[in-house]
Amino acid sequence: GGDIIFIEATAMPGGKGFWCAAAGIMVGELWAGDDNGQVWHRSAAGTWTSELALPAGIGVYGIAQAEGAIFAVGDAGNVAYRPNSSTGTPWSRSQFTGTVLPTDWFNGVWAFDRNNAVTVGTNGIFARFTNGAWGNAATKLDTNNTEAFGVWGQTPSRVWVVGRNGLIVRVDDQKIYKLYAQMGIDFQSIYG
Repeated sequence: GGDIIFIEATAMPGGKGFWCAAAGIMVGELWAGDDNGQVWHRSAAGTWTSELALPAGIGVYGIAQAEGAIFAVGDAGNVAYRPNSSTGTPWSRSQFTGTVLPTDWFNGVWAFDRNNAVTVGTNGIFARFTNGAWGNAATKLDTNNTEAFGVWGQTPSRVWVVGRNGLIVRVDDQKIYKLYAQMGIDFQSIYG
């Protein structure tokens, strides 16, 4: 005995390679980000379409979906939000500056609901989406500027982050707790 697993083999649209993907709200629906600012949407019927979520030339390295809202993050501190998955719904774009350098990028994003999400990236940057908008500034998670790759949380007030050199951090509201770090180990993602 054992499980039989069926994997649908479909061609990637436009010959693109994807950096990230997130399931949609419908069975078979998928959202994926590429290296040219595009977010690709696979409908439940299997049809692919794409939209420019981040500026052209900007990689979309993280994507998340919650309650139909889509979040995309990537190069140069760029982030985007789409309030629902209806055709023609525009993306709202922002770019972090200040603590986020032009050479920084966001790697991972987690959405709790349509009004709350978090993102992490290079140099230990951490930013929040609250009440329908990205915050004005990013927070540094680690004094060593360790790159963060993955983020997950049960609630917006309790979040776990993982990254390069074994970094594991818990963020409780505005308090940051470094739980683990070990050179030579890279944690790419987290989910609980």
